Amino acid sequence: MILLTGIYMAADADVFSEWWVGVPLVIILVLLGLAGAYFSPRERRLSELAERDIAAAGEGQVVWSKEYEDLGRQVGMVGAISSLLILIAIFVMVTGPVL
Repeated sequence: MILLTGIYMAADADVFSEWWVGVPLVIILVLLGLAGAYFSPRERRLSELAERDIAAAGEGQVVWSKEYEDLGRQVGMVGAISSLLILIAIFVMVTGPVL
């Protein structure tokens, strides 16, 4: 929705050639690619690992496997980078026209 709205607004204002329009659009495309190519498969794997670890615990306390913790840490790091990209996109969209 954000991508479509941005394209509509940029086309309506005829500002596609401005850098402050192109940078956020590229960031959105990168984030969409990360969602499909990176996050979806790894979150599916995290779910499988969690189910395995929960089943292995039986009635006892769940202890997450090293594999689960490592993958969770990796996904969290890429998530933080994604959040930083979102902040950069917002900053560029807000300050770009006045620079």
